[in-house]
Amino acid sequence: MAGKSLATQASHAERIRNGLARWRDVPPGVIPESIANEFMAKIKSGSTVRKLTGGGAYGPPMVSLDRFKKHCELHPAWAVEVWRISRKNVVSLKGARKRALTHCSFGHPLSGDNVYMYIAPGRHERKCRACLRRRADTPVLPSAEQIQRATAALNAGKSITEVCTGKVNNKRVSAPIFSFNKLKLLRAKNPEFHKFVLSSSVGSGSRAQMRRYRPEQARRETMRAETNDFYTIVGMVPAYLPSDVRDDIAQSILLALLDGSLRRDQVKGRVQQFITGHNRMFPTKFAKFGDSPLVSLDEVLFDDGSTTRGDTVSRGLWD
Repeated sequence: MAGKSLATQASHAERIRNGLARWRDVPPGVIPESIANEFMAKIKSGSTVRKLTGGGAYGPPMVSLDRFKKHCELHPAWAVEVWRISRKNVVSLKGARKRALTHCSFGHPLSGDNVYMYIAPGRHERKCRACLRRRADTPVLPSAEQIQRATAALNAGKSITEVCTGKVNNKRVSAPIFSFNKLKLLRAKNPEFHKFVLSSSVGSGSRAQMRRYRPEQARRETMRAETNDFYTIVGMVPAYLPSDVRDDIAQSILLALLDGSLRRDQVKGRVQQFITGHNRMFPTKFAKFGDSPLVSLDEVLFDDGSTTRGDTVSRGLWD
């Protein structure tokens, strides 16, 4: 503690008071020449306008933002030079923390042969090869949400490449759901999903070629396939049901396919579940036993009275 300066030992409140003391007896909106020169010196040494006027996490502001703006109005040449250097410093400070790192978060050196330079538009990053190999060799299983999204994408006819990279014909069209390594691990751990991927990828090569060279025809084929899917599902619903009920059940199945909660290879075996769910949501008007229509005990018997059907019941349920 003895080797530290008084400025380092001072508390945050004391530093603020010391910073405000220099502005006593200074007219509002004016920056003395000595402070303006000091401001320019700090800018040239690598600081920025935001740091010197913002305060907060950067410590007490050297100059208030209002005084700085007023000084820029009175001295435009000084303002142009300050802003030019400050913007240059901002660019150089971006990524400074990562550039200063010598090791990754797992302790591997970020130098020599262990460094992989990732270059993309607007991004130049150093990546640890040891960590990349570890993640490639021991991938983590996709989450349930990722599996559902991938199922919905494959149900919609999207390719495995689009699911894992988000690209179609080398053009980014969406965000990738998970990597090829995770898909490989999922297919090895889940044989049913592996069979689903195989069935959904049949003819994917020809569909990809059509999307590349005949996009308009591919769009029409997709619309036609969606219509055919609907009528195919309607054909799986028992014919004794009314047509509007069959359409509603088919719509529910299509929605389950689109949100990924149902795979295409599961449709035939789960039609009855959707019929049961529909009946629960929209019960029939006939009793379970017999053919008499169901009636409500709250129904009013006469138009000019308030007596309900329940009021006329003379025996209990268990009598």
